[in-house]
Amino acid sequence: MIMKKFISAVLTLALIIGLMPGMTLTASASSGGGPLTVTEHRADGAISITYGANSTGFGELSGKCGANLTWTLDTSTGLLEISGTGPMDDWRGWNAFDDLRGRAPWYAHRASIKNARISEGVTTIGSDAFYRVENIITVDIPASVTRIGRAAFAYSGITNITIPSTVKTLTGSDLFRECRRLESVTIGVENFGWSQDNPYEVGLFCHRHDVTSLKSVTILGSVKTIPGGSFYANESLETVRIEEGVTTLGGAEFAGCTSLSSVTLPNSLTTIGEMAFFITPSLTSVTIPKNVTSIGMGAFRDERRIITLRGYTGSAAQTHANIADERRYGVRFEAITGDLPDVLPGGTTTPPAPPPPAQEIKVLVNGSTVTFDQPPIIENGRTLVPLRAIFEALGATVEWEQSTQTVTAVKDDITITLKIGDAFLTKNGERIALDVPAKIVGGRTLVPARAVAESFGADVQWDQATRTVTITE
Repeated sequence: MIMKKFISAVLTLALIIGLMPGMTLTASASSGGGPLTVTEHRADGAISITYGANSTGFGELSGKCGANLTWTLDTSTGLLEISGTGPMDDWRGWNAFDDLRGRAPWYAHRASIKNARISEGVTTIGSDAFYRVENIITVDIPASVTRIGRAAFAYSGITNITIPSTVKTLTGSDLFRECRRLESVTIGVENFGWSQDNPYEVGLFCHRHDVTSLKSVTILGSVKTIPGGSFYANESLETVRIEEGVTTLGGAEFAGCTSLSSVTLPNSLTTIGEMAFFITPSLTSVTIPKNVTSIGMGAFRDERRIITLRGYTGSAAQTHANIADERRYGVRFEAITGDLPDVLPGGTTTPPAPPPPAQEIKVLVNGSTVTFDQPPIIENGRTLVPLRAIFEALGATVEWEQSTQTVTAVKDDITITLKIGDAFLTKNGERIALDVPAKIVGGRTLVPARAVAESFGADVQWDQATRTVTITE
């Protein structure tokens, strides 16, 4: 009955618009309530679009969403599951005549969707797939996905997302338009920034797209060059972590990010483009890796503050700071003492000696050795340990929320929450910055031992000679 009323309304609209000069609409549908085809007749030809090509109605809780894909929605849990192999359908939900051109088959139940699980084997996420799914929190993207369609998450309520390196194509710049709840992003795909071929295709997370709650960004090493303008004027962004493997900042990536206060750059970085951190008044110190040989004009310029570039004497960091200081750009240099740069005077290099076998890291809590099924690791000078073992050793109760990849630990009157990939933890509602975000290694979630232990009021000591972390309450 609902289908018949809908078709009747469409045919009436088609009749009315058909009286308009230069354009008519015709519609047809199967009597059994199947797909609806809408044809728009224009002076330059006819365009036909089929709504619900792989569905049989508009109020279903399951069906097809691709030639070999099916979907199921559990409204009691809010979980949308998409399974099968091959590409997902594309939809046209936010274009002109969007009620006619078609939306994803779960659109009618979008208020019930909290999380989406896409199974391994799905190769694309269709255009407008999660358009206006306003209560969704996360979408798990498997390694099999190679393309994400235009506006796939536009106007949705997604809060955190990881785009893996296996994704090769992002269609259009409207992927996250008006995602006002998006807080954390991890990016492994190369082409997510400003298109040089089309000046109207701007960075996915820049101010123009109103991604107004973004706090933390992690760029994976699979992204060799961060495109210029990627986060241009995103005034909510606070922390940026760029992982080993990235070599180039194209320019103006973070220009105008007025809340940006923490930036971690990898040793693999060689080039920082012009205006990369232009007008970032909250950014007061950055350590420039020794392999950086080129820093573009105005990369750290902001006359409203003084930023300290920490680097090696005679490095590009010092040269840039000296020039910027002469021009009163608000930049000064601080020399790093200790390790020598890889490149010696005259351009010769000293190949590093092979490192000795790594000694196992030990963790003691109140004098007792903590055992782990995944060994602790050291990353950027910080020791990361499996979260459940360290929390329980500290006497905290631990809960893990898979859908949001969030751990919550409670001890006495202290509650700590931590999301995978975030560069901060939350203690009783207050954010505390992390030098290294939590990450998954060997199927276990690893967290920085010092930050976690100190958040519970414990004292933390590191013995380099024995590679031992001692935690005392």
